[in-house]
Amino acid sequence: MEKLYQHNRLLSDAEIDTILEREIYPRYFSGITAPSSQPQLIYIAGQPGSGKSTREQHYTDALNAHEPHTAISINCDDMRQYHPLFLQLQHDDDITAAIKINPDNARFTSRLIQRSYETGCHVVLEGTFRDTNSVENTAEKYRKHNYAVRAQVLAVHPLISRVGVLGRYLKERKIYGVGRYTLPSAHDTTVYNLPHTVEDFIHKGYGSELSIINRENQTLFSYTADCETDHKSTAKAAQATLKYHHTRPLTPEEYLFAQHSLDECIDLTLHDTTVPTAAIDEVLALKQQLEKSLSL
Repeated sequence: MEKLYQHNRLLSDAEIDTILEREIYPRYFSGITAPSSQPQLIYIAGQPGSGKSTREQHYTDALNAHEPHTAISINCDDMRQYHPLFLQLQHDDDITAAIKINPDNARFTSRLIQRSYETGCHVVLEGTFRDTNSVENTAEKYRKHNYAVRAQVLAVHPLISRVGVLGRYLKERKIYGVGRYTLPSAHDTTVYNLPHTVEDFIHKGYGSELSIINRENQTLFSYTADCETDHKSTAKAAQATLKYHHTRPLTPEEYLFAQHSLDECIDLTLHDTTVPTAAIDEVLALKQQLEKSLSL
C-alpha cells in the first residue's frame, strides 16, 4: 500500500463512484428531504482544534429539530474513514496518513457537496477557511441553488487550538492505537489565512451573515448584509477582530486550561512508548511557549 502512494496512485473515478454510491450517499441522504423554507448553508470555520465540531452538531440538531430530516453536516475529516487504504496508512504512520489521501478526500467532499445542493437540504459545512477561493466557489454554487449562505467563525488563540489538536490525537492513540493528527504547518497556515478569508467573505459578498464567536460562545463580531452596509470597512473590522484574538495574551483561564491539557499530554506520552517523536517534540515546544507567555 505504501508503494501505491509512493507512485502517487489515486483512486480511480470508478472507485470513487462506487464508494460514494454504496457508502457515503446512503449514510448522508437516506431519509433527507428539502425544507419547506429556503435552504441554508452554514459555514462553521476555524483552525484545527478550535472547537468547530461542537458548533457543527449544534446547528445541525437545531435545524432538524425545527423541521426533521432536512439538514446534514459535512466535515472533510469524516470522509477519510471511507478510503479503503486509510486504516492501513494510519497504522503505518498516523502522522502522515491524512496527507497521503488528501486528493481523494477532496474528491469525496466535493461530490458530497454537489449532491447536497442538488438535494436542496440544509447544510452545515465545517471547514478551516484556509483557501478563500475555495470558500468563494463553494458559496457561489450553493447560492445558485437558492441557498442563504452564512458563516460562524471561531476566534481561538492558536496556542489553545494547537494544544487541543495534540490532546485529541494522544487520547485517540490511547483508545484506538492510532489518532487523527494535524501537522503544525497546516494549523498555522489556517491561522494566517483565516482572517483574510473572513474579510473576503464580507467584502466580496460570499454570504449574507457572518459572526465571530469565542469558545465560550460569546459573540465578538456580527455582520448582516444590507444596502447601507459599508462592506469594505466592515470586512476590515471583522479581520481585525480575528487577528486580535489570535495574537492577544492568554487569559488566566486559558493559561490554566493549556497548562492542564499539556500536563495530560506529557502523561500520555510517558505511558505510550510508540508515540511519534514529532508529537512529543511538539508537546515540549508548546510547554515552553506557554511558560514564555507568562513573561509577556
